[in-house]
Amino acid sequence: VIDGIDRIRIEESIIIFKDPSIISFIKIDGISPIHSRLYRKVKLAEELIEMPPSAKLVFKVLEYEGPLTQKDIVEKTFLPSRTVRYALNILSKRGLIKDIPNLRDARQKLYYTNI
Repeated sequence: VIDGIDRIRIEESIIIFKDPSIISFIKIDGISPIHSRLYRKVKLAEELIEMPPSAKLVFKVLEYEGPLTQKDIVEKTFLPSRTVRYALNILSKRGLIKDIPNLRDARQKLYYTNI
């Protein structure tokens, strides 16, 4: 797993050897899918470091669960409603999440990750 995203199922077994040479970095020439995924992941990590823990938790819940209403996020995270609103506001201002009208209830919005 080079970028933390791609997974390959191992059917039988795998043997890992340590290379005697020390590699400081991996250079990827040009723009490749792996390069762009790594870049996005690093940028996301940099943005999340500066955020409060509640915003990180809300982002991860949206990332794993998919589109949710504010009420659903409160139920899944056990955070107070005001804290969830604050976290959603921070994430929205940074462009990490977006919202769409909830077709089942027009008074609520569905929030989803923009990445």
